[in-house]
Amino acid sequence: MLIQIQIAPHSDNRLLKVSAVSELFSWHGEHRLDGVDSPRTVTFEVRHLPAGEYCVKGEILGPAGRTRGMVAKRVTVLPRGAPAVV
Repeated sequence: MLIQIQIAPHSDNRLLKVSAVSELFSWHGEHRLDGVDSPRTVTFEVRHLPAGEYCVKGEILGPAGRTRGMVAKRVTVLPRGAPAVV
């Protein structure tokens, strides 16, 4: 799964935390941010996720670890070899 988080530039952007959590599996990642010099899009490549329904969350933290912004989306990961439904 590729998780892409788009970030509005701000001098207080310090850390991006991302998670993908299902009933049976969880993955967590972080990316340090450098204020207004941070990339506008950060991509995480999550490999070998078991099939299932995931809640994917992104959270931008500022100084002193305060939440500056958050996003969440539900995603279904299909079993390997399953045909994709368009």
